[in-house]
Amino acid sequence: MLKLDQVSKVYTSHHQEVRAVDRMSLDIQAGEAVALQGPSGCGKTTMLLMSCALLRPTSGTVLIEGNDPYALSANQRSAFRARHVGFVFQQFHLVPYLNVRQNILTANVPARRADAQQRAAKLIQQFRLEARAKHVPAELSVGEKQRVALARAVFNQPALVLADEPTGNLDPDNARIVLDALRQYADEGAAVLLVTHDPVAAARAHRIVHLDKGHVVEE
Repeated sequence: MLKLDQVSKVYTSHHQEVRAVDRMSLDIQAGEAVALQGPSGCGKTTMLLMSCALLRPTSGTVLIEGNDPYALSANQRSAFRARHVGFVFQQFHLVPYLNVRQNILTANVPARRADAQQRAAKLIQQFRLEARAKHVPAELSVGEKQRVALARAVFNQPALVLADEPTGNLDPDNARIVLDALRQYADEGAAVLLVTHDPVAAARAHRIVHLDKGHVVEE
């Protein structure tokens, strides 16, 4: 589902070269949940952004379901992400003036699913949001916001789901709901890549990959 082959991301700062990710290779298969861990500044978020076609690598190849998204135009790449990739941000990025149902349905803008309303209703029930469906983000708890963000990420049933510290701000009950959903999604055949400092979250993955200074140092 996801293949990184000798991927690097290099920035130039004050005439010095900074290698955020350095010749990293990683394969994630269908049905696999992988936790990515490492100290701050080791390249986890950079690697995640490259993996979901949001940040072009300086060198190397990123393949999602065998396709190179960086070979596409910007518009084609956006459409590709909408079909193939779901992303869960730590800061949620919900639309403040839309309610829960409408926020989930924003994932349908590029997809135009005929069953969009039914799909949204199913996810609202799955993530225990029935009583909050008509509430806007300002009226939700942190855990509820993260559940809405996850429901939006999996709305189009993407082959690849990437999550950046999805339990970092959550209480244990909400964290369990989110982790159960991510693990279930992998068990149903998707690939899940999870960046986390949380040992409980990492323990739910099939595999843990450790990064340091832009390299994979241990699996």
